[in-house]
Amino acid sequence: MKQSNYIKWILAVIAEHERLKIEGDMQRFTNVDWVEIVEIAFRQGVSSILYYQLKQFELHSNVPSSALDELRRQFRDTLTKNIRRFHALRGVLSCFQEAGIPVLILKGAFLAEQVYDNIGLRPMTDIDLMIHRSDANKISKVLKDWITFSVMQMQKNCENPMETKSYSTTRIGWRLSTCISALMIKHFHRFKLIWKVYGSVLSLS
Repeated sequence: MKQSNYIKWILAVIAEHERLKIEGDMQRFTNVDWVEIVEIAFRQGVSSILYYQLKQFELHSNVPSSALDELRRQFRDTLTKNIRRFHALRGVLSCFQEAGIPVLILKGAFLAEQVYDNIGLRPMTDIDLMIHRSDANKISKVLKDWITFSVMQMQKNCENPMETKSYSTTRIGWRLSTCISALMIKHFHRFKLIWKVYGSVLSLS
């Protein structure tokens, strides 16, 4: 079977399109086909939503256990990582709000909640925020204070006293930088225009 046909089938499942054809194709799929499907879905970043849709429409019983287990594992991995990212995001947004810094959530983090309506369905490697260039220095201080507080909380809640040595502002700061990136823009009027369109959706309250 051509790769393009696998991709069309995956898209049909995600889009809930031509269910009878989907089921017919599933009956003809071999274990080799399923290995290819799972690999393609992973490469395209849609394995989580493919798993969700197969479960949602009760098509998972026609999937070999090995393929279904791998899709489930990828879904849970995405969900676990995103829970951690959104937890960090809430802390950062709260600090921004207290400091009076306007911010827009972009790309994956916005799509996960507002479009997918399930943070386990949208894989992300980071969280993109749009801020105004003039707030850059203020944000640096806010994030530094937040990182320091986070380290103190980790040390306070750590059961093993020896483990507290493993936490440092440098380590947490590096973790934060892999999780959240800020995008600066040049013109404030452009920021206000975007904020006017999306501000009501992206409330920080």
